[in-house]
Amino acid sequence: MNKKLSEHFVLDEFIYSAGKKLKPTEDQVKVLQKLVDIFLEPLRVELKVPIKINSGLRTAETNKKIKENGNPASNTSDHLIPPKIITAEEFEKIYKNNIQSYIKDAQKKYANPIASGAADFCINTYSILSTFKTFVDCAEKFAEKFNQIIFYPQQNFIHISLARYLVYPFNLSSSSPVLIYRPETGYKYYDLKTLKKFAKNNQIPTN
Repeated sequence: MNKKLSEHFVLDEFIYSAGKKLKPTEDQVKVLQKLVDIFLEPLRVELKVPIKINSGLRTAETNKKIKENGNPASNTSDHLIPPKIITAEEFEKIYKNNIQSYIKDAQKKYANPIASGAADFCINTYSILSTFKTFVDCAEKFAEKFNQIIFYPQQNFIHISLARYLVYPFNLSSSSPVLIYRPETGYKYYDLKTLKKFAKNNQIPTN
């Protein structure tokens, strides 16, 4: 049975990756539930239009296939949610609350031991400019709750991942939380104030 995560989202939307249906663990489902509760359902209710999930959970294998197909996919993507999320008790007992010690050990098992869960989504009825404005609104509305938010103008979708403190018993914030990706230039960081000016003028940054 397809698990319902909220009024507008079901689990199956988040577990197809590179044409393969994944079998998420209980911990992975909990992270996907947080993505829905914190970002996607509130946004869907506010916009009053359907939101399509392009990508949710990935494995190292499916992430590699996505990259081989010419799509942007980092080897340390937040989509790569570990099957087991370390608890605060385990973090203290095993690693003495030392983040680097945990990462060094967990990297032997997981592609990204601090992957906090991510969703790529689009709004099929939206123009590129409308999606950009939604991206800017989300960057402001969900500040402190996301690790990264990225706008992909060529493909007209938004990537958003959970702040790590919402998933793990520690926080490692991204040094470049708000980005725009273009194949010709790669990822570029923008401050929110600059993005809001572009959105107000009905423009999208071009460089």
